[in-house]
Amino acid sequence: VNTTAWVGLTSSSIARTLVDYYLGIPAAKASLNITATTTTTGVGATTATADRTTVIAGEIYSASVYVEAVSTPVTVKMGLRFYNIGGTLISETLNLSPKVVSANNAWTRLSVTGAQVPVGATKMGFVIYSTSTMTAGQVYRIDGVLMEKSSTLGDYFDGSTSLGTTVWTGTAHSSTSTFNMSSSYYV
Repeated sequence: VNTTAWVGLTSSSIARTLVDYYLGIPAAKASLNITATTTTTGVGATTATADRTTVIAGEIYSASVYVEAVSTPVTVKMGLRFYNIGGTLISETLNLSPKVVSANNAWTRLSVTGAQVPVGATKMGFVIYSTSTMTAGQVYRIDGVLMEKSSTLGDYFDGSTSLGTTVWTGTAHSSTSTFNMSSSYYV
């Protein structure tokens, strides 16, 4: 996880941590800490403007993320946000019910499926935030964010998986990945 692709929401700070993670190779095992800066709800992060994905109205996407609370359970929602050409948020599709995330090495995969890109949207980003009140200094972590053009949720992948059908778009474990659906590999 690289912090340059993320922005903390109001009353939130973000930082890359090597303390705990769900995915990665030994040299690049990291996750994103999301910390409450005041006692409030809505503590979270979203995709930075420059890192939003280009979309076309009518396309269908699914998304997932692995989440872990650090010391105190937290209830979170996650999903996809859609923006117009001017960068204004026009809609979002969230998981239907908030999920309580346990603490201390209890990573949970959250997901949303079948999110249709609305008319007028040109960019899409990921969002996660707390629906429970977090106290100042309280932390939860995210890792393995996946957004895919599909009505169903697939297995997690990154540029280091899938026998060469996936590639990193930049530095390994610090950039996005793509999956080449036209490749075929037989074992």
